[in-house]
Amino acid sequence: MCDKKGFGPVPCAFTGAPDPLTDDEAKAAMKEMCPHLASEAALCCDKDQILEMRSSFEIYGLFLKKCPSCFLNYQKIFCHLYCSPKQNTFAKVLNTTKSEEGKDQIQEIDYFVHNDFVKGIYESCKGVTRFGLKIIDVFCKPWSAEKCNQERMLKYLGADDEHLGHHPFQIDFVFTDKPTYTLGSETFTAANEMTYKCSESANGQPKCECAHCKAAC
Repeated sequence: MCDKKGFGPVPCAFTGAPDPLTDDEAKAAMKEMCPHLASEAALCCDKDQILEMRSSFEIYGLFLKKCPSCFLNYQKIFCHLYCSPKQNTFAKVLNTTKSEEGKDQIQEIDYFVHNDFVKGIYESCKGVTRFGLKIIDVFCKPWSAEKCNQERMLKYLGADDEHLGHHPFQIDFVFTDKPTYTLGSETFTAANEMTYKCSESANGQPKCECAHCKAAC
């Protein structure tokens, strides 16, 4: 991790191999937040980055924990980006800046995602309410819940402060219906992880409450 900005960690640009995760606290956090990656022998995120990621997720958890499957799906798309050992197959660094320590830190990336993955996240979260408000109103600015769609939601969640968002660096989501995406001479594999419906239990958590998911009633 190079820095902390906005609602999360700013990773350093790194082209080496993923490292084994040995810290018990970080391992436990991965099992809670990113169970699909918890059994990986090595990861592209370290202890500090994982714990900062957990802190940033807790902020969004204030809105999403009433629907565990929505919360897990939301965490998954960022866990996958930060920690997957196959990170370079679905993400491309576009711009970096120098950290205070003189390291190259991420400023902007392309993140190639399959529409099925994005749809699963959106569908599980679109009905969640908190404090009398639809969460999508918060997660899909400047559009309202009525005008939101899966692409607009992800574009806002990946926007940095220069793009009127809160993410610590700019994520340019590239959406595709195909398993791969070719950009110039490079071919990327679109991230397409399993998602949970709001009516399904996820990672040992109960299904969403009826008030937030009609299918769970």
